[in-house]
Amino acid sequence: NLSSACISCGSSCCCCCCRPYLLDLATAVAELRPSVLIGAAAQPGAFTQDILRLMGQLNKHPFIFPLSNPTSMAECTAEQVFAATEGRAIFASGSPNDPLVLPGGKQIFPTQANNAYVFPAVGHAAVITRCTTITDEVFLEAASALAQFATPDQLQQGRLFPPLTDIRQTSEVLIAHLADFMVQKGLGQLPEGVRGRLDRQEWLSVVKERMFDPTRSRKGGSGGSGLSGVGRKPPVEGVASERQQQTLVHSKL
Repeated sequence: NLSSACISCGSSCCCCCCRPYLLDLATAVAELRPSVLIGAAAQPGAFTQDILRLMGQLNKHPFIFPLSNPTSMAECTAEQVFAATEGRAIFASGSPNDPLVLPGGKQIFPTQANNAYVFPAVGHAAVITRCTTITDEVFLEAASALAQFATPDQLQQGRLFPPLTDIRQTSEVLIAHLADFMVQKGLGQLPEGVRGRLDRQEWLSVVKERMFDPTRSRKGGSGGSGLSGVGRKPPVEGVASERQQQTLVHSKL
C-alpha cells in the first residue's frame, strides 16, 4: 500500500525504497519520472535514445550526466543527448565531447565534469588552514561555490563550469572561499601569523602567496610557495626539484 508509511525510512510513501523492483533503466525512468539521470557504472550505451527522448518528454531541461570514462565506457554521447532532447538538456560527462552545432545554428560546448576544480581546491584550502576533518559539507560547499562561476553566456553555450584555460583564476577564488568556510565551521585554523577574521580579498592574497608559480620559480623567486630560501639546498643541475616534478606530473593528468 503506497499510501502507508515506509517500513525503511518511516516517511509517507513516495520514495524509491517503497516501490516494486524495476527490471531495467527504461522501466525505471518511465515509472519514477526522474529529472536527473547519472551514469557511473561504466555501461556503454546504457542511456538509449528512447530513454533520452523520454527524459526530454518528462522535463523541460533534463539533467543528463554520463560520467563513466573513458569514452568507450560512456553511457551516451553529448550529440545523442542534445539530439534526443531538442537541445534542452543540461549535460555533463566524464569523458570529453567535441563542440556541437544544433539544428538552429547554436553552438554548444559540452561540459566535462571531473575533479579538476573541486578536489585540488579542497585539498589546498585544507593545507592552508590545517583542516582536521574534510566533511561532506565541505564538498557540498565547494560544488555550490563552483556553480556560481559560470557566466550566463557560458551557460547558454552549455558550459556548466568556466573553461579550463581559466582554472588558475577560478581555483584561487574557490580555495579562498573554502579556506574561509573551513575556519568559520571550526574545521581549520587561520594561517600561521594571521590574526582576526579575513575578508575575501585578504583570503585571496593568502592563497596567491601560497600557490606555486613555475614562472616565478624560473626567475629565481620562491614560486609562491610561502617559504624563504634560507636553509634550502641549491638544486642539482639537470635534476628537477620534487615540487617541479609534481607540477610536471599534474600537467600530464
